[in-house]
Amino acid sequence: MRRIVLLRGDGIGPEISEAAVHVLDEVGALERVELLEAEAGSEWWSSHGGDSYVPEETWGLLEESDACIKAPFTTLYAPGAPKSAVVAIRQRFDLYANVRPIKSFRGRTGPRGPARHIFVRENTEDLYAGIEYSISPEVALSIRKTTYRASSRLMRRALEIAEDLRWRRAYVVHKATVIRETDGLFLRAARDAAADHPDIELREILVDNLAQQLVLNPGQFDDSVIAGPNLYMDILSEESAALFIGGISAVYSANMGDSYAMFEPAHGSAPGLKGRGVANPIAMILASASALNYVGEEELALAIVEGVERVVEEGRTLTPDMGGSSSTMEVARAVARRASEVLRSGRPPANPLIFPWRRSAS
Repeated sequence: MRRIVLLRGDGIGPEISEAAVHVLDEVGALERVELLEAEAGSEWWSSHGGDSYVPEETWGLLEESDACIKAPFTTLYAPGAPKSAVVAIRQRFDLYANVRPIKSFRGRTGPRGPARHIFVRENTEDLYAGIEYSISPEVALSIRKTTYRASSRLMRRALEIAEDLRWRRAYVVHKATVIRETDGLFLRAARDAAADHPDIELREILVDNLAQQLVLNPGQFDDSVIAGPNLYMDILSEESAALFIGGISAVYSANMGDSYAMFEPAHGSAPGLKGRGVANPIAMILASASALNYVGEEELALAIVEGVERVVEEGRTLTPDMGGSSSTMEVARAVARRASEVLRSGRPPANPLIFPWRRSAS
């Protein structure tokens, strides 16, 4: 039996985790996979202290698991606080590709209409490497780390995703016209990777141009993979979520390595909503479905995604951020009912929100 670790996180994390577990239980997933809950996050650290938001017991469970579902963490900006827990997990398991599907729901889009594309973000380098120095009270430096190895494997993963989906176009995002060394290196790695994927057209686009083209002419990116350095992709994927889905609250990400993956909502821990029962659980439910797909439970995963699609399309059971008045658990129960109906009716339909995650042979 495959083993998945659930990290309930901080803020609204435990509430949306409860919602996701309810859906998993109702569709029978907990009879097919072993779900282990583990401690981590700033709330745990505030009680226990130490040099990490992740306790050693949790590291041990993660090491022995096939995948992780992570609710949002809060990173404290306080003296002695550890570095980000999600960054620590990404680095520990070398989860170098952050994959964020952007697909409008049926019957509901953001202000710029429907869209369907995937952002693939380099997850280990760029300014997020955290190499910063204070030269004086008035001057600080941040080093932008870019290596050919990291850039190359990221672009190869992006092109593989395009192939898996039978999409024929990928974009590499850069600003090599100005940032010549680091973005120039990333661009060179992208071109080299594309040479091994002749069926995929690789288009090069400047980061500022992409930001405006997503608004002015978004249709050109349909059925495309958009890949690039860490910071650019972080910002632009959130722009895209706002434009085509209506916000980040229903978007999930997959942090992919060669033999391990962590799935998470793209949104934060929203401590202001903690305990109110109105947090949107859809991103956490989709992250959980994608984790199921990763460990081989494709039919259950697709049923959950179709359940989400039907609930959103019906529009009767949505949280306030999506214009509704339902609670977190009311949404979860509605998704579970629809997903169960899908399973009873036969094979769930394919959906680009869930796609073939490539794993290493190990």
